[in-house]
Amino acid sequence: MIQQGFFIKKHIPKPWWFMVYYNVETAEERQKIYGALLAAGGNREKAEKSIEILRKPNTAYIFSNLNEKTTIIALSYVTSKYEFFNSITHELQHATAHLCDAFNIPLDGEQAGYIQGEIGENLYEGVALSICPKCKNNGNN
Repeated sequence: MIQQGFFIKKHIPKPWWFMVYYNVETAEERQKIYGALLAAGGNREKAEKSIEILRKPNTAYIFSNLNEKTTIIALSYVTSKYEFFNSITHELQHATAHLCDAFNIPLDGEQAGYIQGEIGENLYEGVALSICPKCKNNGNN
């Protein structure tokens, strides 16, 4: 599992913390995410739901605490580079929507696009390290 933390601050009124977990596969890794979700203000029901979701390949879970300006994204292990790209872009859209909702920013405007771009820029390093580690051995790259 790869962990990545960063702040978004250029295009929103107050900084927002992100913690992203890539290639979640083991029970121990899921427990770590469970604890992080509770620490970020999620309830036990949401944290337990995340564990169930992340048991399967090609899945992801996102939680945002709008009051604390914190988002946690967890992506399970993937079976192909296409599944990885699908998951990360899907969660990027949710994250953008959460920030826009928190700051009353129209989701269909330019500012939302800049927010999404800033999140994407920050995700780059984790994405580059994570792109389908399982499929490298299967000749799918």
